[in-house]
Amino acid sequence: MNAPRPAGLALLALIVTASCEAPEPAMMPVILPPAPEVQRQAETGEAAAQFALAQYHLGDKDPAVMLRWLRASACQGDPLAQVSLGVLYDAGDRVYQDRIEAYLWFSWAAQQGNSEAAQFAVDLKTAMADDERAFAETLLQDGWLAMLDCRTQ
Repeated sequence: MNAPRPAGLALLALIVTASCEAPEPAMMPVILPPAPEVQRQAETGEAAAQFALAQYHLGDKDPAVMLRWLRASACQGDPLAQVSLGVLYDAGDRVYQDRIEAYLWFSWAAQQGNSEAAQFAVDLKTAMADDERAFAETLLQDGWLAMLDCRTQ
């Protein structure tokens, strides 16, 4: 018979004691507000600062501020903001669900060389019905990349 290994005993002891302990209260991350300079940069139109403010407001109960900064950044061509909007529209998370709009945001980011966005666009295009796919391609060809979101800010 094999003798128990010390590492195995230590792991077993850890599992047993962990199951006997009272659960610790959930830890909430501390999110520091962006520096005033980031706010100023965002207000003057710097896409990276706008994306940073969108990230800061991600956990807000009302997504309006987060979406405002995310759209501002995406409309200026920030590929991370564009992918983020695509993900939100694809999932219907904090915005209405719209696979065509998601596909357009992914395509715009992919045109800038974002490989993740390119894969998202391919996957979404494959999942679309033929009429959705044709409409989305027409919008891309017609230069709809100026997007309603960008024109209504």
